[in-house]
Amino acid sequence: VYMGINESDYDWMVRKYDADGILDTSWGTSGYVFYGSPVANERLHDFTIDSDESLYMAGEVADMWMIRKYDSSGSLVTGWGTSGYIAFGVGSTNEPEGIVVDADKNIYVAGDYRHGVNDSGWMTRKYDADGILDTSWGGGKGFMVFAEGGRDHYAEDIILNPDRSIFVGGYYDNPSNMDWMVRKYDADGATSTDWGTNGVVVYNDAFDADYVYGIVADSNEALYVVGFYAEEWSNSHGWMVRKYTGKTAVPYGKVDISGSTGTITFATSSNYSVATTTDFI
Repeated sequence: VYMGINESDYDWMVRKYDADGILDTSWGTSGYVFYGSPVANERLHDFTIDSDESLYMAGEVADMWMIRKYDSSGSLVTGWGTSGYIAFGVGSTNEPEGIVVDADKNIYVAGDYRHGVNDSGWMTRKYDADGILDTSWGGGKGFMVFAEGGRDHYAEDIILNPDRSIFVGGYYDNPSNMDWMVRKYDADGATSTDWGTNGVVVYNDAFDADYVYGIVADSNEALYVVGFYAEEWSNSHGWMVRKYTGKTAVPYGKVDISGSTGTITFATSSNYSVATTTDFI
């Protein structure tokens, strides 16, 4: 078990515990890896491990993105990226929020970047196994952005599918308030226009700001999105989890089966339903 924390002066720390919940003092420095700068605060936002148990940490250092790689023993991999790390930033207030790694040890990082004077936009960046920006992805740039002038958009999480398409979840200015948004990109970094509405699903409760903070997909690429939403006229927020499959949200479903043969009816909350007759085994 790896646990990431921010120290009181905003330095990074990841601690490793064994299967019994005991600090693994053989890893890193007495069971942890630590990163701190004497000139800036650092905030660790996410981390992941690859098939070799190498650790990738993503966080903010002096308003810049930073990704650091450590091997399975907890030592910085100085031959990766620039002396063991990757840095990126545009102006001020750049924050990576989520990181995933594929089977070939390419990494995908999603977060916020400064565009314009005071606006934040989404950005997703892909780096190869050496920590170099993969310019074959994202239309030859190595990254994809979602930004609109005069508005703030924040990416909060990223997940990787078996076909190396990705989902990025967060929230955006609609511009009357903040709404949920999930965007899907294919393995080449292009928007998956056959999913959702031109590659995007949004949720707006029409009352106040709604925020996505986590996403996960199952083996069938059904997507579960968690965050909070404004409760009607109450000036407060509640939790919400929404499930998406194919191109639509599925609030609930029903399956009716009777006898050795029959009809399975799949129903959603709408007036639309699909009925298929088949043999049961």
